[in-house]
Amino acid sequence: MHPIAPLLGVIALVAVATTIGLLLRTRKGRVRTLAGTARLEPATLGVERFGTAGTVVQFSTEFCSRCPGVRRLLSQQVDAVPSVEFVHLDLTHEPELAARFNVLQTPTILFIDAAGRPSARLSGQLDHKAIREAVDTFVDAAASSARQTASGTAVRTARSTSTSALTTGAIA
Repeated sequence: MHPIAPLLGVIALVAVATTIGLLLRTRKGRVRTLAGTARLEPATLGVERFGTAGTVVQFSTEFCSRCPGVRRLLSQQVDAVPSVEFVHLDLTHEPELAARFNVLQTPTILFIDAAGRPSARLSGQLDHKAIREAVDTFVDAAASSARQTASGTAVRTARSTSTSALTTGAIA
């Protein structure tokens, strides 16, 4: 056997392993938008209610070294917005919950809109900048949605008040 053949085999193996590693790396730590997902009930996550503008859920385990830091960062960001709730779920002894939400690695962060539908998901090796950006985007969208809902309610209330005043006036 020629001595070059094993060397070429090792080089090919390193190239394949590097390519696979780079492909797996691109999948880590990114925000995925979730479209067409079903509405969740708060009881599914073991909470009484979701936030009026949205909810941020962190899935973690006892063995996750990054989870406590992510939890502090999320709770600080979310606590600044009263209409958005933060829920932390430890999946160490909850394999059925991990399976239900397809959590394969921790931390995994799930963003749930005001209607109870998951809107985005962050998972993998997360850096604090990516987490801050994702939470800021979600909180801004949630706050904007809450303002639109509140102004729409105010307009409907004003219209029904003026309509009832006209109706009452017409009856008298």
